[in-house]
Formats: sequence, structure tokens, C-alpha cells
Amino acid sequence: MTICRLKTQLLIINNQILKRFKIANFIIFKLKITIEVKSLIILAFLNLSVFVFPVWAQNNIAILEAKLNEKLSDELRIDTQNELAWHFRRSNAKRALKLSNQTLVNSKKLHYLKGIGGALKVQGALQYLAGNIDTALIFYKSSIEAFEECQYFKGQAEVYLLWGNLLNSQDDIDAAVEIYYRGLKIAGPNETLLTKASLLMSIGAIKVKQQNYSEAESLYKSAIEIQEQIGLPSKYAISYYHLATLYSKTGQLDSALVYFNKAESIFLKPIAKNRLASIYSSKGNVFFQMKDYSKAKYFYEKGFRLKKELGNEKGLANSYHQVGNLFLENGLLDQAEEYLNQSLELAKELSMIDLQAKTCKKMSELFEQLDKPEDALTYYQQHIILRDSIRNQETDRQIAEIEEKYNNDLLQEKNEKQAIEINRNKLINSGITAVLGFALLTIFLMFRNYQQKKKHNLLVATQKEELHQKEVESLKQLSELRSLNAIQDGQEIERKRIAEALHNSLGSVLSAIQMHIQTFQVSSDNDKNEEQEQLLNKTLQLVKNAAKTNRYIAHEMMPPVLMRFGLKAALDELTDKLKSPGVEVHTSVFGMEKRYEDKLELALYRIIDELLNNILKHAKATEINVQLTEHDDSLNIIVEDNGRGFNYLPKSPNFGMGLFNIQARVKHFGGDLSVDSSPGNGTTVSIDIPTKKTECKCQDKLNHILS
Repeated sequence: MTICRLKTQLLIINNQILKRFKIANFIIFKLKITIEVKSLIILAFLNLSVFVFPVWAQNNIAILEAKLNEKLSDELRIDTQNELAWHFRRSNAKRALKLSNQTLVNSKKLHYLKGIGGALKVQGALQYLAGNIDTALIFYKSSIEAFEECQYFKGQAEVYLLWGNLLNSQDDIDAAVEIYYRGLKIAGPNETLLTKASLLMSIGAIKVKQQNYSEAESLYKSAIEIQEQIGLPSKYAISYYHLATLYSKTGQLDSALVYFNKAESIFLKPIAKNRLASIYSSKGNVFFQMKDYSKAKYFYEKGFRLKKELGNEKGLANSYHQVGNLFLENGLLDQAEEYLNQSLELAKELSMIDLQAKTCKKMSELFEQLDKPEDALTYYQQHIILRDSIRNQETDRQIAEIEEKYNNDLLQEKNEKQAIEINRNKLINSGITAVLGFALLTIFLMFRNYQQKKKHNLLVATQKEELHQKEVESLKQLSELRSLNAIQDGQEIERKRIAEALHNSLGSVLSAIQMHIQTFQVSSDNDKNEEQEQLLNKTLQLVKNAAKTNRYIAHEMMPPVLMRFGLKAALDELTDKLKSPGVEVHTSVFGMEKRYEDKLELALYRIIDELLNNILKHAKATEINVQLTEHDDSLNIIVEDNGRGFNYLPKSPNFGMGLFNIQARVKHFGGDLSVDSSPGNGTTVSIDIPTKKTECKCQDKLNHILS
């Protein structure tokens, strides 16, 4: 791809991202949320523009994949694969994990710290997206350590931004600000300026949330200065919008208009109509606060025309309603009636029943303020009818009560004009009517309460039956798991007994036989003939083979490396045994410096051994990755292969005894098992087991048994 074509491609990408910003901002402005929340949402889009907008990502993926087909140095290929994995982290997490695992292995072989940091950064982001917050933090910290060692400042700043965003999402505001400032200390060189601007905007949004507006203003202006220096209008236009919103919130309306105008001048392009519509609406709000209603109406109308051109008629109908309601709340009844009528007409045309109901209610309030009770009653009745058609929960009684309310108001007005004509008989009749109405209302409420209670009892009975069935099924599954676990525990005990017997008894016997034969050979060298010597040598070889086989079986029954040195060493030995010219086996272990209870370590060893044997027997894989990660309160095991895969269904014939035994072991320790596989796409098995770290108190005893 030539430089000219690449520049053209990037220009197209930038325009597409810009268009998505405008659509997002238009939607956000229409939401009934606080300015602080709007700012945080828009800021999230600002950060996402650097990394995850789909159109931008798709074009860059094509460029990166084409680049991998070229002749590259090992370091440049690792950097390209890490960048490609970063783009895939949301759209194809499995491929992103596979790429980052490959680059991690290759980077460790070359001791390429920048590649190690990049791979750990991708894996941290994948853990965050999966909801594993603690694990994501571990990867982020490891990534920063690798970048610090090779003094790669851009990578450090980017990971500090990710780390701060993670803490911010968990509402740990103070810690997030501290991490953002750490990133600012690193973000000095030119290559980190864009990340520095994002860090400043992130801190500014938090300051707005904390109502520290002066500091937020300073941070926003610093970010704008950097973005203008880089020359990215799509960036500082968004920052202008943030700053204008801040000024609008703090009552600095003239300054708000200045920055709204600046943003407007940048987005005066066909692809920016949504952004312009949002800006016009914001300017209308500012002039409304200034009580310059003519200018407010002018900018509202400009925004409406743009929305109509874009064909967003539903959004336009909602905007008419919002502006009409704004005028109504401020007592500007003529303007309110104009906009509410337009909203109602468009809502009827688009069959927006919910909006019709809300608008009819506002029209009822409007005519009530205009002292037109008949019109108010008409619109209120329409509101009730529409609301009933949506919710389907109101009754004829409620409509009758509303009609009676307005009829009583009219009757009261008539009675005030004709007070002389009111007599004692009419008062008596009104009293009787009220008593009868109250009696009917009481009967109706009692009947409705009876029906609701009957439905509730039926629902409770159904729920109890479902709960009972679930309890029976759970007990059945628990019984099966307990039986299987008991069998497995018995097998392990028997294996240990057989291993000790083979080692201590049969091994000793075979060693003694071997020594006796060798002694016999030496003592009878002059007496035996050639045939006897061959027979004796053959016997000695058979005894040696039997001793070797005995040791192998004893080690398979109870691996001595596991009992002596722990799970990490046992896995290294296991994967070394499985390596062959046709199969590559990679092992990555994070943590595991201390020992766990021997029962847990043995179970994990059996699980991984079973998975590896299944892959070698059935998957026809050429590459196997085993990753073991130790957390504060859990262990995570990932075994991945590039084999032929299968359609995974827990109750299908493919779910054989091997996987069933693995699941039983995992459940026995309170863990979770997940299998991701499909034909032609390999298989990934992930296991999470809660742990309680303990020192091995029986090490000396095990050493004595196996010595």
C-alpha cells in the first residue's frame, strides 16, 4: 500500500469516526440526565475514538493484516500482532487472546520487553471486559513494569489511562485521579501527547462530578491546547462542547455561547448535521436561561430543521415536546401551545402512542392554566385513553372518577353563580349519591383485592412447586457428584498405595535380583559356557527393563515431582514429556510461589493431564497453550489448542467421561468450568477454582515416603 493510498484511507476513517461522534452526542443530549453524566458519557466516546470505533478498527485491521504478510523483523512483527490483538479485544476476544499469547511467548524468547508489555496490556483489557477486575489489575501492573524496564513511555501512559478508567468505572474516584496523574507524569514526549490530552479530559470530568468547576475548566483548556497543537479538529471540537456545557452549568452563559459557536464552526459540514442540531439546541437553552426567548426560539427552530432533513422524525417529535414543556413550565403559554401541538401532530402521524399520552397531559395542564376547563377535560380524557392502551392496567372506575372530578368542578362553578337556587333537597340527593358511590367503590376494591390475592396465592404455589423441583434436581446432582468424588478420592488413595508398594516392595526385590545376577556373573565367569552367558545376560536385561517399567508405573500413579516440588514444577515436567516434533506445548505460570494442599495440587495436576491427553488423542493439534494464573483467592487454568474442535454440548455424546470427571473434580473444589469449541476452530477450556493458601505441612513426610 503506497503512502498516498494510506493517507486517503486514514482520512476516510477520521471522517467516519467524526460522524459517529455527532450521532452519539445528539442522542446523549436528548437524554434526561445531568450535565456531569453527559460529560462523562461524551468523554467515554472521546477515549473510545482512539481505540474501538468499529469503522476505524476494521480499516486498521485490514492494514495490519496486510502488513503481517510482508517481511518484518521479529520485533516489528510482535508489535504488529499486539496492535492487531488490541483491535480484536472486543469483536473477537478469542483471537485477541490467542495473538497475545503468541506474542507473549515469542517476546519472552527474545527478551523483548516492549512486546511483553503490549501482550500483557491486551490480556488486562480482555480480563476487564470479562468482568475480572482483580485479574485485569494484575496484568496492567505487570504491563507497566515491562514498559518501565525498557523505558517505553507511550505504553506506560496508555496503560495508566486504562487503569484509571477501570478504577473510575468501579466508583473509586480518588484512586482513579491518582493513577491519571501518574500517567500525566509519564506523558511528556510528543508521541504521548494524545494520551496526555485524554488523561486531562478524564480528570476534568471527575472534577465536574465533584463540582470543582474551576479546576475542571483549567484541565479542559490544557487538553484543548494539546489537541490544537496536534491538529485534530474532531478532538478539540468535542472538548469545546465539554467546556461550553461546563460554562452553561455554572451560569457563564456568554462564555458558553462562545465555545458552542467554536464547536459549530468545526462541524459545519454535511457529515456533522447531528452535531450541529445538538449545538443549536444547546444554544437555544443558553438563550432561554438569558430570557432572550426570540433567539432561543430561533435556534430551536434551526435544530428542528436539521433533524427533519436527517429524517429523524421521532427525535423531532420528542424535541417539540421537550421545548413545549420548557415554555409551559416558565409560563410562556402561547409558545408552549405551538410546540406541543406540533409534537402531538407528528406523534399521531408516527403512531407514537406514549408521546401522544404525555403531550395530551401537558395540553390539559396548559388549558387548565388558560382557564378552559372543557378543553382541559378533553385532552386529559385523551391522555387517559392513550395511557390505558399502553399500560392496559387502568379500569373504567378511574376514568369515571376523573370525569366526575371535572364535572364537579363545572358543577361547583355553576352553583357559585346560582347559589340562591341551591336547596336542601339537592344537598340530600348529593349526599345519597356520594354514599352510594362510596359503597360501590368499596365493593369494587374488595372484589379486586380478592382477585389479586387469589392470583398471588396461585403464583406462590407455582413458585413453591418449581423450587421443590429445583431442589430435587440439585440434590440428585449433588449425590452424583459426591459419589464420583468419593470414587476419585478412593482411586487416588489406591494409586498412592500401589505406587508405594511398587517403589518399596517390588522395586527393592528387582534391585536385589539384579545385584544377585551381577554377583553370579562375576563369580562364575570361568565355569559357564557361551549359551549360559547369553541366557544370563538376557535375564539381567529383562530384570532391568522390569525395574524401569516399575519406576515408570509408580511415577504415573503418584508423580514424585508434584509431591516434592509442587504443581509448577510438575507441569513443567509434564509438558516437557509431551513435546514432540509435531506438537508445540507452551506453558505460562503467573505466581505459584507457595504450595497448596496436596489434595488440591494433585487434583489440578490430574485435570491438566487429562486435558492434554484428550488433545493429543482426539484434537490433532499442532500447538497447545497452558496458562496457570494465581490470584489472591483463586486459581485460573486455561488450556487452549488449535485442533479440529467439536460441537460442545454438556449433555451430548461428545461430553465423555474425561470431561465429566474433570467437571466433577472442579465442582468438588467449588470451581467453574467453561468450554469454548466449534468444528475447525480449536478448543479453549477455562477453569476457575477458589483457593485458600496454606503451607504444605507434610513435605518432610512425603520426601521420606518417596526417597
